[in-house]
Amino acid sequence: MKKGFTLIEMLAVIVILGITITIVAIKVDSNIKNSNKFENERMSQTLEEAAILFVENYRSELTSISSKGVDTISISQLINKGLISRSDVKDSVSNIIVVADIDGIIKAKYTKTSQNVIFLNGGSQISIYRGSSYIELGAYVAIPGSGLVELTSSNISSNVNINTAGDYEVTYTYAGTTTVKRIVNVI
Repeated sequence: MKKGFTLIEMLAVIVILGITITIVAIKVDSNIKNSNKFENERMSQTLEEAAILFVENYRSELTSISSKGVDTISISQLINKGLISRSDVKDSVSNIIVVADIDGIIKAKYTKTSQNVIFLNGGSQISIYRGSSYIELGAYVAIPGSGLVELTSSNISSNVNINTAGDYEVTYTYAGTTTVKRIVNVI
């Protein structure tokens, strides 16, 4: 009767353990990245909601929103007013949120710099029935220090086919901004 394991059996076990550890490590790394992405999105959403509350409650402290329709709010301003706590933020307190008053609706976008921001009219995803008309809802660019600019057809590209069901992208561009897309679902 044989006692113990042969060298081949030991190597097989080591190879299997190595493969298992590699698979687990890849999965854990993927989960960490997804978690970080979710955390960043949630932080941005919290900051944007706090900025909208700031405009609603402290509008008089913003000099440009009434005259130009656009202003910026720093994270430190939100902290000072008690709208968020320092523990809510992992980024620099000097980062800003661009806010805009578009037809009486306050919109906010968290940015790390004072860059121009595109705000869509309506949602980032809309649905229409096949064969019906697609009516472009449009968008505005908030330019801190200058004001709002309504995007024209030269800044909007669309491949919506109202006769074929599917998802189509409408792309909005403007100099100095990050491109924004709207998904149009033709059903």
